[in-house]
Amino acid sequence: MEVIPDPREISGINGPLQYLANEKGEPVAKTDEDMEIPSIDESWAVQVEMEAIDEDALLGPQKENQEEEPPAKKAVHPFQRYYVTSTRSEEPPKCPALKAIKGESLDSLQSFREATAECIQKPEGLPEHPLGDLKGKEVPETKFCSFSPPRPYAIYQIVDRDGASMTLTPMHPELVANDRPDLFYVWLTNTAFDTYSQKFANCSELYKGDLIFVQKLARKPGKSPEDIKRDFVKVLDPKEHNYWRVIEYRMVPRNIWKRQEALSMGRNGRDYNRKETAFAINHIGSIAYFPTKKLSKRKVDGVWMEADVFAPVATAGKLMSSIDPSYRVTVTKEVSLITPTWTFDPTILSITEMEQEEATHLDSIPVFFRNNRMTKENLESFARAVKLGIHGQVALQTERYDNRAYPTEVVSATQGLSGLIITAPLPSPPGRMISLAKWRRGVHLSLDFARCTFSAVSLSTVIEGEAAMLRCRLIHSGHVDFTPEQLVGQEVVVRQKKVEADDLMRLATGHLAVPDDITGSTALRVLTALHGGFLLPELQIPENDCQWTAGAVSLTPEQGKIYTLLQNPDMKAALVDCAPGTGKTTALVASLCRHASTDTKGWIIVGAMSNAATAQAVQAWKKVDRLVPGVRLVTAKNRNRMDPELQTDYDYPVLWPRVLIEAVIRVNQPGINTLSPLMESAVRHLFAHQFMHKQDIVNSSIHKALKLGYKTNKPTHTIFQTFLEIHKPQLFFGTVVSVRLFFSSELWLRLNTDKVTTTVFDESSQLPRYSLVPMIYTFTKSRFVFIGDSRQLAPYAEQAVPEKLKSIGIGFPFIEAVKQKRAPVIRLNRVFRCPGEITDLVSKLYYDGMLSGKDRVSPVPILQGLRLPSSFPLLLISAETKERRDGTSFVNDAEAEVVVQLVEQWKTAKKEDEKAVVLCLYLAQAANVSRRLDNDVYVNTVDASQGAEYDLVFLLTTRTENVATCRFINDATRINVGLTRSKQATIVIGDRRNLSGAQEWKRVLELMPEEAKLEAKLEDFATQSN
Repeated sequence: MEVIPDPREISGINGPLQYLANEKGEPVAKTDEDMEIPSIDESWAVQVEMEAIDEDALLGPQKENQEEEPPAKKAVHPFQRYYVTSTRSEEPPKCPALKAIKGESLDSLQSFREATAECIQKPEGLPEHPLGDLKGKEVPETKFCSFSPPRPYAIYQIVDRDGASMTLTPMHPELVANDRPDLFYVWLTNTAFDTYSQKFANCSELYKGDLIFVQKLARKPGKSPEDIKRDFVKVLDPKEHNYWRVIEYRMVPRNIWKRQEALSMGRNGRDYNRKETAFAINHIGSIAYFPTKKLSKRKVDGVWMEADVFAPVATAGKLMSSIDPSYRVTVTKEVSLITPTWTFDPTILSITEMEQEEATHLDSIPVFFRNNRMTKENLESFARAVKLGIHGQVALQTERYDNRAYPTEVVSATQGLSGLIITAPLPSPPGRMISLAKWRRGVHLSLDFARCTFSAVSLSTVIEGEAAMLRCRLIHSGHVDFTPEQLVGQEVVVRQKKVEADDLMRLATGHLAVPDDITGSTALRVLTALHGGFLLPELQIPENDCQWTAGAVSLTPEQGKIYTLLQNPDMKAALVDCAPGTGKTTALVASLCRHASTDTKGWIIVGAMSNAATAQAVQAWKKVDRLVPGVRLVTAKNRNRMDPELQTDYDYPVLWPRVLIEAVIRVNQPGINTLSPLMESAVRHLFAHQFMHKQDIVNSSIHKALKLGYKTNKPTHTIFQTFLEIHKPQLFFGTVVSVRLFFSSELWLRLNTDKVTTTVFDESSQLPRYSLVPMIYTFTKSRFVFIGDSRQLAPYAEQAVPEKLKSIGIGFPFIEAVKQKRAPVIRLNRVFRCPGEITDLVSKLYYDGMLSGKDRVSPVPILQGLRLPSSFPLLLISAETKERRDGTSFVNDAEAEVVVQLVEQWKTAKKEDEKAVVLCLYLAQAANVSRRLDNDVYVNTVDASQGAEYDLVFLLTTRTENVATCRFINDATRINVGLTRSKQATIVIGDRRNLSGAQEWKRVLELMPEEAKLEAKLEDFATQSN
């Protein structure tokens, strides 16, 4: 066999890749005429690495017309009729690599296919770039080509290294299509010539995930046309491809981040082993791994480091965006054999320990202003650290993304409480099973049918044979043109919707820009107080005159303190610490409405971390005072994703047309001869969005306004500006993310942030630092009210995120502020939701006996209907069950069957408007139970239920092993939330013996009477009665 010479053996050929860096340490690659690649504003985070392949499992149904001759030159791409020529003038990506990928077209791929087809029969010739020509010459530095080279070319990605050669696969499967399996893998060695840098390749300086403009291929020395890969049998096996080698290429620009803060993930990296150490790195949206032996036995756990990192920007195997959506199912099935799941990790080029001063600075974030003055420079430094703190969280979320498209068909479809529920099997990729951890409950999906595409959210996924059975709920806008019966049997392609790491960062923190004017800012004074600065002074709150009636609600003197607080002109911030079920949201909204009636010019924001909490606030507003105008800030897209019970009539997408129509009706009279610019804008917006029609109009001025072109002659007022000026809202409800996005994207809101005088955070115990800080930087003139329960769940954090990252990015702002009394604190201790017995129990356990509640009711009617002991509203049903691990979570099938039988029994005896919920400590168990129950019963996790209430709660503990040592199941705040969601009764399902050995659950069981603890066999537990 002919030996391929290594160019590095020739004197003068070696030369390292060179990079430039600007003053901020941002990566700038050398390109034509020293042209700089645009600096990176955000990280384009994608991880890639090839999965292990079982060769014998790859065949599946073989193609009947497998080629017996080498590929022939074809004038038209076989998929030509499936693709369209885009006429949309889309803005190209800022990232040069993504721009290059976007620049590939079916025509450019076909030209490369034709060129390679011609080369198959071409005899070997002399080397086009003789090595001797470069002997003794200085090796040029590598230049990166930021524009597409002349055709023919195709973009390939390095997916593996085999000794001194690199394995490449095409970025777009359309290059291989259904007739060119030979192009699936090509090989790049040190004999390949970089036509842009004018030098030979040095494979030691190439990384997995690198993108390559492949310009010319040739067959390997000693190979003949008979050796080419002609069929799709074992097409994913690199050993089956031994024909093509790269002759000419250019490098696509890389993204390399210099001196980025890094922190070891400890044992929490993927597939933890001692050979690699996992790191969370600033600006990198994926976990990066570094060989442990290269750390020279340095201790890195909990130590701040600095790293230079190469991060791939894309993953091979995605169809081009120019595909006709109606043919996506067809094409996906055609290329299903050549779309493995690639996962590449970022490459850490170097890593060193951070200077002690910088490390101390990061560790001080929770109390940053104890030793730092409030200057613009310090505020910027603080903001950078907070953003760094959530990169570990983002990296773990992106690791769970499955980038494969699954062609399948719908096997069942039913109408449920929350919409249309469909079930479809996901066929396992060749040689491996689907990771259920990546298909957990709540993952957002795209379902591509032949005629349309729907969004969906996963409810449960379980392995059944060789497939994973997916249940998901359709999310749609408008009318679904299918009945459940019509959906059954429909072909569909199921894909996960990927939220890029930089998009997740923007959702979490926005741009987090420091305000231009920081002098005299009320909000920034609050920020410093909450982070180690001077405490805010106490406020005198009179005990009398705090009771009044708001609409249908009478507030107690305790609840009325909130209004007294709002009326105090010295109040900059306040902490309202409430027990569960104290009516805090109703009291808060009633107080805000009464306060707004005395301050008609100021705006009030009512924010929360969840849509459930904001919907609850809107419902409270409807009960207490709808005379104060308000709106819930939510986009139409996000509203359509919500369960129907979380949607309200005051959501902006449905409220603005209603407001504008009512205004237009008042001027749609024959005698009105002129329209104001505002009303003219209202009319034109309504007609452009088809909310009104010409036959509805009797006013000549309106007819005249409608003759103006909507796109060519835009209305003087935007839709939102028109809505604001007509409706004049004072209350703005919304999640923290929605509020921030509206006030940053809507010009009229952005120009009026100073009108926000009061900002309120409901369920503040779940407010993370990364959400708090952007709100303070946005509403600098506002004062802040934090209302929540400091003894319930803290902000959500991935368990695997290092503690130091959690501390600076997530933290416990509200809980710490209450404990340290960083601002004035008032308490609400009167509980109106829970049964009196449950209130007494949690009061003793978690509230130092401060709570008072409802009168006791015995027997408990809802338990009588279940034929269970009804003298105490908290029951334990103990049965011997068995847990099993499901990814990083746990399920318990026997426990699930118990609750299913109990729910069915409740449904036979339930009263009208009575609501029950199954709350699970573990997400996987919630999915497990959800698929077993009819679609008319709510199933959720305890963590997602904070702030919600139901008549009956079934609380599933799931674990049967290591219960005593499991911190998650013994978390007092989680148990507190689970026990306090019910208005009538709570039924805990678990193993009494195991729970009694766990410290926190033991305390709960000791306060329950013996008759409330049921020992039962699985077959007869539901037959026990008084």
